[in-house]
Amino acid sequence: MGQPNRKNKWRSHLAFWLFGVCNNIAYSLMLGAAADIINRDKTEIEVAKNSTCLAPSQTRKCDGHQSTGIVLLANILPALAIQIMAPIFLSHRLSFTCRQLIVVGTQAGSLLLVASTKSFGWSLVGVALTSFSSGFGESTLVSLASHYPKSTLMAWSSGTGVAGISGSFLYAALTEPHMANLSPETTLHLSLFIPLIFAVAFWVILDHPGGIFALFKKQKLSAAEMIEDTSSNEKMVEAQRSTSLKERIYLIKPLLPYMIPLALVYIAEYTINQGITQFLLFDCATGLGLTRESQYRWYSVLYNMGVFISRSMVCITNMHSIVILILPILQTANLVFFYFEALNSYLPHIGITFLLILFEGLFGGASYIKTINDVHAKVPPDVREFSLAIVTISDSAGIMIAAFLAIGLHNQLCDQLAMI
Repeated sequence: MGQPNRKNKWRSHLAFWLFGVCNNIAYSLMLGAAADIINRDKTEIEVAKNSTCLAPSQTRKCDGHQSTGIVLLANILPALAIQIMAPIFLSHRLSFTCRQLIVVGTQAGSLLLVASTKSFGWSLVGVALTSFSSGFGESTLVSLASHYPKSTLMAWSSGTGVAGISGSFLYAALTEPHMANLSPETTLHLSLFIPLIFAVAFWVILDHPGGIFALFKKQKLSAAEMIEDTSSNEKMVEAQRSTSLKERIYLIKPLLPYMIPLALVYIAEYTINQGITQFLLFDCATGLGLTRESQYRWYSVLYNMGVFISRSMVCITNMHSIVILILPILQTANLVFFYFEALNSYLPHIGITFLLILFEGLFGGASYIKTINDVHAKVPPDVREFSLAIVTISDSAGIMIAAFLAIGLHNQLCDQLAMI
């Protein structure tokens, strides 16, 4: 009995790690490509102006581009909408298999659309489809983890961290003129292997207890179908209490102390990423010879590297819960610092900015893994699936608010720089 359980545990952890990678990598690719997407309706001459590193006089000017917060908005609104709707209206009606079919299908369609179109408008439609897929995937798969050992959440979180760093790094490296020098369209076409891996992880690698393959009904799992994890004495499947709409809404209240701090962390960090980093520009001598677009892409890489490191650190889950309240303060301090850096440009070299953005990612990733780990550990097991799905709303809500803030902040910084 012990050996099969160890095998099942290994399969489940690998599957959830791949879920995190595949679910979030397309989202990361879209944010890494944000600066390129907003340029799609511009002429080749306009794009060519930004194909070399910057002269000192160019680092203190707004280039007139739209804020990448527009892409962030398209990349989060559908995710937030489905994350609100799914646990309250859909999840108790659709099986995990049916939901996963939707997730994989929309992800493949979104990547193909963004890779194939030259239009800014259609690109945003593709980004919105990516958002829907990522949001529905997170709601589905984090709630699925409630039926497996708590350690599968660590595997999921580590996978999402890998997704951020691998998606942003691959996009930056493949499009970087000094490296692969591929077009953004070719790079996105190459990413179409992701939905295939996503499908294999769910239907082949994951150990499915109790006939989870039922397509059009919510699977009711009995105590007899529970699979024990002998190494941790945790039940891999826990029967969920049937709840009314009123009861599900009532269950949200005790989750707010977890959700609000996580949302605040995401508001601060995504306001930095999509509202300020476009202004953190360095010239050829202090910017490692990187172009304007390359600097933006490598900021995304360093941010996601920080997220990956912190989401993969088991020690964070063992810290006192006060950490959940401290991290929003630290991330807000980052936001204030970068705002004044965008206005005054007092950092002498891009390397310092890289390091600070790495810390920004560390704070964001730590907040996410600590929050979902505490919810998994502290909520009653018979409502854990619903609770984990609801908590995922908080990061998406924070990102949505940040998108609006980023657009306004971009315009405000442009006006300020025009006066200098």
